[in-house]
Amino acid sequence: MLVGLRRGHNVTRPAGLTSTTVQAPPDGYQVLGSHFRVDVDHASPVGLGRPGEDFEFNNDDPLLTPSATGVNVLTYPSDDRFWFNGYTQGADALKGTAALTDEPFGRGHVVLFANDPLFRAYEESGEHLFANAILYPTRGPGLTTLRAKTVDGASPAARPEIRRAEAQVPPRDLGGSWRPIRLTVPEAQAGAALAIVRRYAEPARVEHANGAAVIVLANPEGLHADEHPFARELVQAVRAEGVRLLSAAL
Repeated sequence: MLVGLRRGHNVTRPAGLTSTTVQAPPDGYQVLGSHFRVDVDHASPVGLGRPGEDFEFNNDDPLLTPSATGVNVLTYPSDDRFWFNGYTQGADALKGTAALTDEPFGRGHVVLFANDPLFRAYEESGEHLFANAILYPTRGPGLTTLRAKTVDGASPAARPEIRRAEAQVPPRDLGGSWRPIRLTVPEAQAGAALAIVRRYAEPARVEHANGAAVIVLANPEGLHADEHPFARELVQAVRAEGVRLLSAAL
């Protein structure tokens, strides 16, 4: 059994253990700690004891394509049941993506959480799902054994879906174990904001969406604001020079 949390696909995908891939989010995409409705597929024991509709805490987590070789235990609805609370921008990019997958491999299983189900012990649903993944019950009412799928007798590792995922060049991870720094300002003030930002570091990229500019700075060590050497000072400088800060993700 291999259980991956949040960025576990960085290990499983290049190792040829999953058919999921990572989608690049659209410009301006931000999910800064929000709860989302998800659908539960009970074909996997990982979903044991959870309702048909559950919830998940998303904190700028990767966007995973659904598995083609296993069960998508949690998926974000793609219809009008899609729902969330909390600050987001461009959250529709999550519709139809996978939040938790269970893929049989050989005599074992690869279980991938797109989020960290244990993050600050925020929600019992994540802890429940994580316990199911570790214990992986195989006996009991309504339980069936999820077996590795084959095509023409080929092992899971030889399936074209696995090979395509293995060959994917994933989007650049600018946030390390946390997330990159994102400063959102009005489009008209993008130049002034960039001039301030460049006193501290060169932006990794500048995104444009909905009349705003999002200046993204890499945070490769995944440092929080209270650990970062200049994040707070940068925000203070932007405000002090009259640039309207629409949001700051630190």
